[in-house]
Amino acid sequence: MLQQPRSMAPTRADARNLLQSVRYAIGSREAPPQQARFTWEEKAVYWSYLVSTGLMIVTGFALWNPIATTQLLPGQFIPAAKSAHGNEALLAVLAIVLWHFFHVHVRHWNTSIWTGYMTRAEMERYHPMELAARDDGQVSPGKEERRALANRYFSIFGAAAAAFLVGIFFFITFEETAIETVEPIEDVVAFSPMTTTTAPPVTTTEATTTTTVEAGLSWSTFSEAFAGTCGACHGDSGGMGGLSLTSYAGAVAGGGSGTGIVPGDPDGSAIVVKMEGGGHPAQLDADLLAMLREWITAGAPEL
Repeated sequence: MLQQPRSMAPTRADARNLLQSVRYAIGSREAPPQQARFTWEEKAVYWSYLVSTGLMIVTGFALWNPIATTQLLPGQFIPAAKSAHGNEALLAVLAIVLWHFFHVHVRHWNTSIWTGYMTRAEMERYHPMELAARDDGQVSPGKEERRALANRYFSIFGAAAAAFLVGIFFFITFEETAIETVEPIEDVVAFSPMTTTTAPPVTTTEATTTTTVEAGLSWSTFSEAFAGTCGACHGDSGGMGGLSLTSYAGAVAGGGSGTGIVPGDPDGSAIVVKMEGGGHPAQLDADLLAMLREWITAGAPEL
């Protein structure tokens, strides 16, 4: 066994070194804390990486196979996993840019990742306790020890990698996507224009004028069209311009533009004038407008 522990587990010494680092950064301490082989900064990055990786794996697989996930967990877990996955990815990017990049490439260019070694000056500054232990001969890893550690690492890594590959293959093949399980959407008519049924015309004679009127025309023939086309602006309580088209009395009374319906006189009826003038935000279709004119000409009976 190595004479110097290599544990990455946080200790009380790490908490003390954290506080001393903060004091050193704000100028209340003259020197940085004396740290060993693994500093509190390195342990923080190490454990945040492990936690982040675990969270990304769990939420990623949940989002990959939402149907299987919701068979074991509540449906609310899927949007929660999406939020956690995205926020953790953003946090990881910020940690790399603001923390790792600054400490390793800006404040001090650390080349040990490529060379495997640190200079004595770097050890004195960042790992003084480790350097002191080496100078005292307390740290002396031999070739056999390093070989044993390497064999242990590659054995565990190989088993974990094989398990992950099997799991990924299983996730790819066992579940159909949600899109394939949804029934085709049927075409639905969102709006159907009102159709008006008319009876054969009858002929009435008054004095010397002959007028053709469609039988059965009454206020009810037009009330539904007025409610759907004009009701949004000309509602119950007076409506826009003082005109209400929700009742026969309100339509006849009219509003600021004049009497709405003048029985026997379509040209004097403000509603007909507005509709035939064009440019109004809501328009009755030509057939219904022609029927409205005939109804008013016939006296505009309510029933």
